[in-house]
Amino acid sequence: MGLHPSMASHCGGWFGKVTTATSEGALKQETAGTSLRPKAVKAWCGLRGEIAVEDELWHLVRVGGVSLPHPPLVNLMIRRGLAADDRLHFSYLHEFGHLQTLPLTGIHVLLLVWLSWRGTRPAGIKLLAGLLAHEAVWELASEGYAVLHAGRRYRRAYLSGPNRWQGLFWLGMSLLAAIGIWLVGSRRSPG
Repeated sequence: MGLHPSMASHCGGWFGKVTTATSEGALKQETAGTSLRPKAVKAWCGLRGEIAVEDELWHLVRVGGVSLPHPPLVNLMIRRGLAADDRLHFSYLHEFGHLQTLPLTGIHVLLLVWLSWRGTRPAGIKLLAGLLAHEAVWELASEGYAVLHAGRRYRRAYLSGPNRWQGLFWLGMSLLAAIGIWLVGSRRSPG
């Protein structure tokens, strides 16, 4: 399985460990060689995709033939100071968490649509607030998946290397989600 052309220019010559999954979803560590090698994964809801995580440089998620190469902004922030193996493992779980929680975030989108019908704010504000709230909820759900799946390993890693960004992530994303949901569904007061 080849690398998507948009990823090829970013990946050439990188070395390091890549966290991957087999089709059953079991984690294993591989040596990366000179490029990312996406591995097939399957979410509980039957959604199939591919995920590749390489250090702090780049991530690739491919679903339904659509490649989404992206810098690991959330992972970069909240994994700061962790051992390399933990950083890669938790980053992979976070990315896989996006696939695992997709149906739940779909329900959140339906909630936002319903709230927007009753809200009286301008459409542009509701759209922007809804997008930000949805992104925040999805990031929280994905990291929640990583926490639940990694269990004690997650707790031990963060207790041994405290990271102030992790607490700010949980607080900031929670506030962003709550404020966004409120802006989408609230009614402006008259006057």
